[in-house]
Amino acid sequence: MQKYLTNVLISLIAATLFVAPTALSAQDAEPEGHFFTISTYTVSFSDLTELSEMWEEDMDLTRDNEFILSSKVMVHQWGSAWSYMTIEEFANFSDINAAQKRGTELYQAKYKEGKVRDDRNAAYAKFNIADGHADTIVKESLKLTK
Repeated sequence: MQKYLTNVLISLIAATLFVAPTALSAQDAEPEGHFFTISTYTVSFSDLTELSEMWEEDMDLTRDNEFILSSKVMVHQWGSAWSYMTIEEFANFSDINAAQKRGTELYQAKYKEGKVRDDRNAAYAKFNIADGHADTIVKESLKLTK
């Protein structure tokens, strides 16, 4: 019986020695930050109002996308190039692709096949935002966040 208790005690001590440092180092590790996509669109001054109104009409596509934690649209106020900037927040990297897939599903549900979708696509295409457009994916550093 004493040998059994000794083995149990040794096992408990060994487990404590191996588990405790792991738990402590996990507490010391930086928590994972969120991912953000930043897209910049160059738009002519004459198109700012119309494009803004279209994006407002489609804001439900962003609100209804469960993979997007937050979304902001920044509108040019000062400087040489008229532009929009969108910033979207995601819990992890894989949610970026999931949000894109979900966004396509929501868009297709809202704008059914045929003339309705063709008209909406043509309305966006007239702004030619793809030519003056840049995308970036970044991850926040929580140690450097206020």
